[in-house]
Amino acid sequence: MAKCECGCEREVNQGLFLSGHDQRLRTVLESEAGGLLSLRTLVRCAQAYSSGEISDQAFTQTVRAVFCGERPTQFAKGERMTCRDEILQCAKEVMQRSGLDYFTIPEIIKCMESRGSGFAESTIRTHIVSRMCANAPENHAVTYNDLERTDRGEYRLAR
Repeated sequence: MAKCECGCEREVNQGLFLSGHDQRLRTVLESEAGGLLSLRTLVRCAQAYSSGEISDQAFTQTVRAVFCGERPTQFAKGERMTCRDEILQCAKEVMQRSGLDYFTIPEIIKCMESRGSGFAESTIRTHIVSRMCANAPENHAVTYNDLERTDRGEYRLAR
């Protein structure tokens, strides 16, 4: 006799699951992935990777991001995060790597380029120095208080 595929180790007479145990497995997988939307992201990412639509690096980054509880930079089938989202992720990464509580614009640009970001350097700079900076003059219709300028060319996450 075969064992139930949900992992309960009980024997099944026919099929792959005991009654209702397919839902038990679905719930466990959803929980392990961090929720239904994260599970969807993983499946779409795997499909895009298997068909050659995304690179090994994009696939790995997406899987790591999902299991670290972050919003992935690269989604399957060309969906992308906003420039703001990418900057915030890179800011955290750069500061963690350096051990400092601030970062510079060139560090963010380098991080985003290494992730395969499609945003222009000028767009990244504009977001950091103006749109996302709490202590910058309001020159845009939409601004965020994500960052603080600490010194010339140096920024940190707003507190």
